[in-house]
Amino acid sequence: MLRTAFQAVDNGFHFSNNDVEWQLHIPFMPFLKGKNVCGGMCYAALDYWYARQSPPTQTKVPPLGTELNEYLVDRQISAHGFAIPRVLGATNFRMRADVFKSSVEEEIPKIIASLRTGRPIPLLLIRDKMLDCHFVLAIACTPPAPGGTFTDITVYDPNQPDKIVQFWVNAGISQMNLANDGNVTFGFYADTSYDFSDPPFIPDERVAPLPLPVSPYLVKEGDTLFGLATRFYGVEARWEDIYEANSWAIGRDGPRILKAGQVLTLPD
Repeated sequence: MLRTAFQAVDNGFHFSNNDVEWQLHIPFMPFLKGKNVCGGMCYAALDYWYARQSPPTQTKVPPLGTELNEYLVDRQISAHGFAIPRVLGATNFRMRADVFKSSVEEEIPKIIASLRTGRPIPLLLIRDKMLDCHFVLAIACTPPAPGGTFTDITVYDPNQPDKIVQFWVNAGISQMNLANDGNVTFGFYADTSYDFSDPPFIPDERVAPLPLPVSPYLVKEGDTLFGLATRFYGVEARWEDIYEANSWAIGRDGPRILKAGQVLTLPD
C-alpha cells in the first residue's frame, strides 16, 4: 500500500461539511448563500498539514463571518477553479460515457504518482445527479495487482469527520463507490492544481504543531539541508540526518540539492 503521513482522524476537520454555510458578497447583486464547502475543507486540511499544524479542534461548524468560515469559503473558491469545467463537461452525455474510462486510465495513475512522493491529492468525484460533485482527499492507496482491476483508495471525506473512509474502483465491472456515502459516483478527477495557502491561526482552538516524526515538510524555493537543520533542530550538523531519512527522494548521486515541491520527512 502507498501511504502518506496524513491521518484522516488527526489531520482532517472534526465537523461535517454538510452543515457549513457559505455566503458571497458580490457588488450590485443580492447575497449568494448555500451550504457545503467540501473542496475548501480538503484544500484547507492540506494547508494545515503542509504548514505542520493541526487543524482547529472544534467540533462545531464555524458560523458565517468567522475567520475559519471565511477561510474555508475562500479555499472553496480556489477548488472550484478546478471543479467547474470538469463538472460541466461531465454533464454532456456524450462525454459522460468516457468519464469512468478516463478515471481508470488517466486519473488513477496520477493518484499513485502523487502518493509515491508522500503527497495527498484531492479527488473530485462526479456523481449521477446533474451538476453534483464532491471533493475528498486521497491519502493512501492499494494499486491494482498486475492484470487486476480493483483499486482501493483511503480518503479523508469532509462529510464523514473523524473516520477513515474507503473509496474503491473496480474497472472489471465498471463501478466505484465511496463508503457510507449513498450517492452514485461514475467518475473522478485527480486535482493536481492544488496550491498551498497559509492557514489562519485560531488561538481559541490551540492549533498545535505536529510531532516531527510524522510531520511532512514541503520544500520551498531556496531551502537547503543546512538551513532546515538549523531551523528545526538548532544544529547545522543535523543536515545529515535529514538527508539519510530522505535520500531516496534527494538522490545519493550528485549534488544534494533540494527541489521546491519535494516532501521531506523530518526525523527525531
